[in-house]
Amino acid sequence: MDHWRPGYGAEYSVSEHGETGQNGAEEMRHFGTRFWVVLLLWLLAGVAEGGLCRSAAAGDTVVAGTTAAGAVTGQSDGNTGGSIGGQAGRQLATVTLVAGEWAPYVSEHMQGNGRITEVVLRAFAHSGIAVELKFFPWKRCERMLETGEAFGSFPYVPTPFRSRFAEFSDPIFIANSHFFFLKDRMDGFDYTTLQALQGYTIAGALGFNYLEWFAYDNLPVDVSPDEDSMFRKLATGRVQLAPAEERVGWMSLRRLFPDANERFAMSRTPFRSEPNFLMYSKAYPGGKELIAQFNEGLRHLRETGELERLLQETGAEAP
Repeated sequence: MDHWRPGYGAEYSVSEHGETGQNGAEEMRHFGTRFWVVLLLWLLAGVAEGGLCRSAAAGDTVVAGTTAAGAVTGQSDGNTGGSIGGQAGRQLATVTLVAGEWAPYVSEHMQGNGRITEVVLRAFAHSGIAVELKFFPWKRCERMLETGEAFGSFPYVPTPFRSRFAEFSDPIFIANSHFFFLKDRMDGFDYTTLQALQGYTIAGALGFNYLEWFAYDNLPVDVSPDEDSMFRKLATGRVQLAPAEERVGWMSLRRLFPDANERFAMSRTPFRSEPNFLMYSKAYPGGKELIAQFNEGLRHLRETGELERLLQETGAEAP
């Protein structure tokens, strides 16, 4: 009668008398080789299982991870992406976030993808939630939340249209939006009310909430696909006013035009000063539980002073 004993990836038979079975001699000759091969595979599997990064779906994504203490580290892989690991290496859940270009707060091309991105990732990491971050045009980000393809996008401001398919986290930071203009055409301009802008040619970019406010006040807008295109129209004199968040606007103008400081100016008075949020999809499974964990992580960052430190580094205002 033969007894079966577990081997390393294979089995071999041994008789009651301790003699090998019919193929025993051949099996024993190869046992040592099997042992070391399977041991090597086991070690490699252990490294892969304990790793903090994983491959992601197609799209522009960010690879990042957490240290054992839960601190977020990461950089763009320039290709297909990865995930943010959770607290002490645990991954309780994985969420898909999408965002557009809004430097210096959120950017695919900046170290750490911008300070607001770091805030969001650290807040999730506090609760052990993995994040897959992808970059798309802002309008596509909204569509992905409408369909439930992505959990959330940031930073966003509530509007009646967005509230149809999304809800919002606790506030992350305050953004101040101004009008930019050419000095040689509108020197001395300042904002008072939207109604007072009747008669001006105003630019805008797809995906930004001010388009709803302008439409409400019947202000005609020359809409561009993105802020770079909007500012190029301003530079050529096609429009008189271009709305943008203060730091985002100046960073874009200085990148596009080396003489931006000499050519452009900004209204002293912001036309909007409002908190920005993580917007999350009503159609995403488990959304309420996930946003509660995010808010808890954000509260932790606020209480420890980490939120204020990260916002100060980019000049943003705490809510």
